[in-house]
Amino acid sequence: MRTKTSPAQAFTFVEQEAVPGNLELEAEKTDARKAVYLVTLAHPVQSHSACGVQLRSPDTYSRQWLRNVVLDVFAHPVYNDVGNQTQHEGRGVSLVRFAVAAERHEAGTDGQRHWHYHVALQAQESVRFLPFKRSFLQRWGLATHWSVTHVGYWSALRYLVWPSPTKPERSLDPEVQKWAWQQDGPHGPVKDVAQPPTNATMIEARRQKNLTKAAETGTPEAKPREIDVWPIVVKHGIRNDHDNQDGWLRLIKVATTACSPSMASFLFSIRHRLNKLIDDIWTWETIDDRLHLSQRSRMMALEEAMRAPCVCGGAWRHHVSRVLSINGISESELAHDIYVSASQGRSETTPVITLVGLRGGEGKSLIFYPMEAVFGEDLVQGHTASGSFPMLGIEGKKVVLLDEWRFAASALPLSIQLLWFEGKPVPVARPQGEYIGHLMYKGSAPIFITTPWKRFEKLETDAETAVQTGGSSEASMVLRRLKVHKFRHKVPQPPSQIAPCAACFACFVFEGEMAWSHT
Repeated sequence: MRTKTSPAQAFTFVEQEAVPGNLELEAEKTDARKAVYLVTLAHPVQSHSACGVQLRSPDTYSRQWLRNVVLDVFAHPVYNDVGNQTQHEGRGVSLVRFAVAAERHEAGTDGQRHWHYHVALQAQESVRFLPFKRSFLQRWGLATHWSVTHVGYWSALRYLVWPSPTKPERSLDPEVQKWAWQQDGPHGPVKDVAQPPTNATMIEARRQKNLTKAAETGTPEAKPREIDVWPIVVKHGIRNDHDNQDGWLRLIKVATTACSPSMASFLFSIRHRLNKLIDDIWTWETIDDRLHLSQRSRMMALEEAMRAPCVCGGAWRHHVSRVLSINGISESELAHDIYVSASQGRSETTPVITLVGLRGGEGKSLIFYPMEAVFGEDLVQGHTASGSFPMLGIEGKKVVLLDEWRFAASALPLSIQLLWFEGKPVPVARPQGEYIGHLMYKGSAPIFITTPWKRFEKLETDAETAVQTGGSSEASMVLRRLKVHKFRHKVPQPPSQIAPCAACFACFVFEGEMAWSHT
């Protein structure tokens, strides 16, 4: 079914002397293979196509119907058989998103200003456009032009929604957002989606364009900014890691051999903070991965880890099973405890799993070893800091892992430990030169502890003393918050270093929880 509703009936443009748009379109590159296209549906200048199909004017379709047309075309492409003697429908291609905009031609030879449409679209995969061009024509009578010059969906969409020197704001379709479509939910705000991405490639392209223009006009190079360092760092792979913090030295080397004098001078002016800038750049460069990690729940992280490939050849699981067997600890019970902590988080009803080693060398730390690989290195609080701000950085963490923990005021006042372990809000002191005010931590990151017997024994002794004297103590209250697993026997070291295997850890937790639930 087709409707005769004209776009002009759906909205009103502010009239002007002439709307740019003679549709001087570049030649189609039929061998192009892309996922992003800008498709133009122009008013036909003849009644039939070269192959005899009767052509329809785009304004015989409302934008609502045209949205259905676009989906139909990509579901039913028309392919030429060998020799182009016959044609057939082939495999459809899913669309990720698209937007439709109406625009008016300038007055033609008939004195009328007809409507035409632009469609910015992104397919699930790169395709040649001819089968879809045929489908538009044969199924719907629409002649189309396909532009392949846009580097991303944002670029094609920008042509529809942002004004330019040749296309004033008043000539743009104000209802693009209403009829925009996205596969996995509502289309994002069209003017936001149409912003060029900020990444190393785009920043470098803009700076090179400005440098070229400056050279051609004989004007000085624009003063570099910190953001202009981004593509240099990424291009040369300059970064810091736990073992090597010499990124600033590598950047200086590049500055002295491959940067313009203006850029080298700028880097020298900020030489004392180059390493911080390098780290910040990689945060921005890898933001998609970091954001994905931070937005996952703990259970989502465990489920993803279970589907990940094993990186230890089963060595972690084998050694942990041996550690638990020698020490008489139930695998399924410990796995259940970890599962409950991960799923429920820090709360009044969630005990703090505590692995206590009698002599050392029992292998207890190895059990929690893969947590950084599961939840993300930056999302695991590995210890408390020394000095006046012991809990600084806990905000936003998914898990807290306290290895070789001391149940003593020298590590953290027992009153604070008790609040923390009980799942209650905890005050976090912060240096006021870097932060405004202190923080009341209310996060749910579960706490996992390993500790030697000599440190745990003091806690038990203090609790027993309080009981014998008929009193209570913070030690006894802390002790009640712990789920303790005691390791009494040393385990021979594995013959080689075991990789922190997220897959094995996740399988241990889920399989153990399943076994525990059936006991």
